[in-house]
Amino acid sequence: MLMSAMAEGLVTGMTGAKGSLQADALVFQKDSRVALERSFLDSQAMEEIRQAPGVKEAYGVGHVAVSRKTSPPV
Repeated sequence: MLMSAMAEGLVTGMTGAKGSLQADALVFQKDSRVALERSFLDSQAMEEIRQAPGVKEAYGVGHVAVSRKTSPPV
Protein backbone atom coordinates (compact mmCIF):
# COMPACT_ATOMS: atom_id res chain seq x y z
CA MET A 1 0.00 0.00 0.00
CA LEU A 2 2.87 2.34 0.83
CA MET A 3 4.58 1.62 -2.51
CA SER A 4 1.33 2.20 -4.36
CA ALA A 5 0.81 5.56 -2.65
CA MET A 6 4.40 6.61 -3.40
CA ALA A 7 4.10 5.57 -7.05
CA GLU A 8 0.81 7.42 -7.43
CA GLY A 9 2.38 10.54 -5.94
CA LEU A 10 5.32 10.35 -8.33
CA VAL A 11 3.09 9.91 -11.37
CA THR A 12 0.87 12.78 -10.28
CA GLY A 13 3.91 14.99 -9.75
CA MET A 14 5.29 14.15 -13.18
CA THR A 15 2.02 14.53 -15.09
CA GLY A 16 0.11 17.04 -12.98
CA ALA A 17 1.11 20.08 -15.01
CA LYS A 18 -0.02 18.54 -18.29
CA GLY A 19 -3.22 17.28 -16.73
CA SER A 20 -4.15 20.68 -15.36
CA LEU A 21 -3.80 22.52 -18.69
CA GLN A 22 -7.08 23.82 -20.01
CA ALA A 23 -6.45 22.79 -23.62
CA ASP A 24 -8.29 20.81 -26.26
CA ALA A 25 -5.01 19.57 -27.78
CA LEU A 26 -1.27 19.49 -27.18
CA VAL A 27 1.24 19.73 -30.03
CA PHE A 28 4.68 18.14 -29.74
CA GLN A 29 7.79 18.23 -31.89
CA LYS A 30 7.63 15.32 -34.37
CA ASP A 31 10.49 13.25 -32.93
CA SER A 32 9.79 13.97 -29.25
CA ARG A 33 7.88 10.70 -28.63
CA VAL A 34 5.13 12.85 -27.07
CA ALA A 35 7.38 13.90 -24.20
CA LEU A 36 7.17 17.52 -23.08
CA GLU A 37 10.80 17.54 -21.98
CA ARG A 38 11.95 16.40 -25.45
CA SER A 39 9.74 18.72 -27.50
CA PHE A 40 10.82 22.16 -28.71
CA LEU A 41 8.61 24.26 -30.96
CA ASP A 42 10.32 27.36 -32.33
CA SER A 43 8.52 30.61 -33.18
CA GLN A 44 7.92 29.50 -36.78
CA ALA A 45 6.25 26.26 -35.66
CA MET A 46 4.12 28.17 -33.14
CA GLU A 47 2.99 30.57 -35.87
CA GLU A 48 2.04 27.64 -38.13
CA ILE A 49 -0.01 26.18 -35.29
CA ARG A 50 -1.75 29.53 -34.68
CA GLN A 51 -2.66 29.74 -38.40
CA ALA A 52 -4.07 26.20 -38.55
CA PRO A 53 -7.83 25.96 -39.22
CA GLY A 54 -9.90 25.86 -36.04
CA VAL A 55 -7.15 27.10 -33.73
CA LYS A 56 -8.44 29.94 -31.56
CA GLU A 57 -5.39 30.33 -29.30
CA ALA A 58 -1.96 28.73 -29.01
CA TYR A 59 0.75 29.22 -26.41
CA GLY A 60 3.96 27.53 -25.40
CA VAL A 61 4.28 25.36 -22.32
CA GLY A 62 7.53 24.35 -20.68
CA HIS A 63 9.07 23.00 -17.54
CA VAL A 64 12.32 23.37 -15.69
CA ALA A 65 14.16 20.80 -13.59
CA VAL A 66 16.49 22.22 -10.96
CA SER A 67 19.07 20.50 -8.78
CA ARG A 68 20.54 22.17 -5.75
CA LYS A 69 23.44 21.05 -3.63
CA THR A 70 23.24 22.11 -0.01
CA SER A 71 25.92 22.19 2.66
CA PRO A 72 25.34 20.58 6.02
CA PRO A 73 24.33 23.05 8.76
CA VAL A 74 27.23 24.72 10.52
